[in-house]
Amino acid sequence: MGHEGERGTDSDLGAAARTDRSGATDEIAAHLSVLRMSPAERDAGDVERSAVETALQAVIEEGSREQKVFESLELPRIEIDHESIRSDNVHPVVFRDCSIEALSVVSANVDVPIKFLECDIGPVDLTETHHQHDVAFRGSTVESITATETQFRQDADFSEVLFTDAVVMEETHFGDDTRFTDAEFRGPVSMRAAEFNGTSNELDDNATFSRATFRSRVEFDRASFEAASFEAVTFEENASFDNALATGELLFRSVECRGPVEFRGSRLDAGGIFEGARFDGGADFTGAELGRAVFDRARFSDGASFGTVTFSRHASFESAAFEAAAVFDESRFARGGAFTDATFGDVALFRGVHFEQATRHRSRDAVFERARFEAAADFRNARIASANFLDTVFVDDAVLRNAVVSTEFALAPASPSAGTYVDFTGAKLRRGEIELPEGGCWIDLTVASVGDLSFEASDTQTQRHLLDHVRFCDTEFDEFDSDSFDFSEYTGHFKRNGWKLHRFEIPEERSYEKPMTAQNIERTYLKAKIGASNTGFVDAAAEFRLRRQRWARRTLLDAVRSGDTRPLIRLKNLSRVAENLFLDLTCGYGVRLGRILLVFLVAPFLPGLLYAFGGAHFATGAGQVSSLGAALTPAGRQIVYENLYFSYITFLTIGYGGVRPEAVLSQLLAGAEVYLNVVLGGLFIYSLVKRSEL
Repeated sequence: MGHEGERGTDSDLGAAARTDRSGATDEIAAHLSVLRMSPAERDAGDVERSAVETALQAVIEEGSREQKVFESLELPRIEIDHESIRSDNVHPVVFRDCSIEALSVVSANVDVPIKFLECDIGPVDLTETHHQHDVAFRGSTVESITATETQFRQDADFSEVLFTDAVVMEETHFGDDTRFTDAEFRGPVSMRAAEFNGTSNELDDNATFSRATFRSRVEFDRASFEAASFEAVTFEENASFDNALATGELLFRSVECRGPVEFRGSRLDAGGIFEGARFDGGADFTGAELGRAVFDRARFSDGASFGTVTFSRHASFESAAFEAAAVFDESRFARGGAFTDATFGDVALFRGVHFEQATRHRSRDAVFERARFEAAADFRNARIASANFLDTVFVDDAVLRNAVVSTEFALAPASPSAGTYVDFTGAKLRRGEIELPEGGCWIDLTVASVGDLSFEASDTQTQRHLLDHVRFCDTEFDEFDSDSFDFSEYTGHFKRNGWKLHRFEIPEERSYEKPMTAQNIERTYLKAKIGASNTGFVDAAAEFRLRRQRWARRTLLDAVRSGDTRPLIRLKNLSRVAENLFLDLTCGYGVRLGRILLVFLVAPFLPGLLYAFGGAHFATGAGQVSSLGAALTPAGRQIVYENLYFSYITFLTIGYGGVRPEAVLSQLLAGAEVYLNVVLGGLFIYSLVKRSEL
């Protein structure tokens, strides 16, 4: 009996359980029938909205996999605020092809996966809700959505969603994959301070907006990304990413920005890939920090501002097109920048830019090979480790004032650049090559410092007048210890133009840092002399010293002619002019040793003729001849010879005494010859010393 009683008890419990399941099933069926009513049926049966919400919650909590799939429902506004939505199982809640008047799940905890597939939904409010599982609105039409401070801990899928009004997801947390692929946003979008945590673009573990269309303003200010893709996205109005942060790469390949785009102060640690992007309304990256930056084939139809940007890895703008002003002022390229084949349709401003050492072997740090500048290119105050401007076209001026190239510089403007003015005023060029195009261009090295810098020309005519296209004015030639300007490379040119370094025959009027005054030209030749001497090119050093002294004489003459100086000073300057002229004529300022030797040979000859033909006032003990005819007789020839002999031994201070001066003037002239010998002897020693200093 006891056993039978026990068996009866077990049977009763099983029956009760079956009854409970049956009852639960019947209850779920009743809830499903409420949910499946049309709006007209609910109105006819006086079914309240709260009853629909209760039915929905009951099915979510207790329904089976099949029961949680809702198809073609027409639901009123659903409010499940401040609730904890759980389920007895982990089956997802799926709404397929449903119509929902509005959906409000505010400050709720949703612990079940929810999918809205190809639904038509009114305003959605998910403010401060925590979604513990996947959420999807894929292929749906949503009037608007507010998800401020909402947390999506798993995947969030908004692919192919049409948002007809505003989207607000500020300070929203996306914990895993986030997809807005092919979505369309017709209203304004604000995702300020949102957090996207997908970690890999390659593994599709990221936040992706690929091929999405934003038809109104969009804001991602202060948003943070681990990895995100905006490839082929269309921004029809303003798009703002100010102060955004990305630890992984942001992909913007082929993005189309029809309005202004702003990345001011943003930090993209791994970098941003903007390959093939179009910026029709202007792009502003001022103050941003970019890792690897790729803007190859990007087009900037309006202004592009990269001022004070830090490119911490290599930056590439190859074949990029800047149709309006491009501003890179004070930006820093820590691993170099490439602008190969880029075009600049308006002014290009690289003032104060830093191109630092590239990491790739034999790679230049600033590469503008085959780039084209239609307007002025301004690189003043730039700091460049090495630069490549080979086959670069400068239609207007190229300004590199006060630029510093610490390693190597290569400049070879393309043929259309003939006549271009390249301004290196105050620049420091340690090493490099400059090749002038056919027809030449104009290189201004006023107050610049040049080291091992060489010049070439692409055609014979320009090569013959090579340095005439270069403006040397107060230029330093020996600032760099191991790299000095090699004047010996241009010996042929200097011999053709008479060792003129200051010739600069630019056909147009320009204002320069320093004009070609006599004083500035004198300083130029002085520095050239020092530079040539330091490289051991004695001939050039001598010629530059000669020209420096001649321009010093012109400087003194300018001071003499000036009405601003006092008479005594003008007199002193005039005496220095005479001294300068004497040194030039007699010994070429110490560099014309042969001239002194010639003077030594010729100087006694003239007094000897005066002694022989000068009449009684120049009479000597050797006698005189009365005419040239008398000098041709044997006796006359003897008289002329003895007077010349007297003049030479007097000049050489030998004075044997066989012939003596007899008249007053001959005595004075003999004394003058001795004095002249002393002076010329001193000049001879002076010339030897000066030549040793070259």
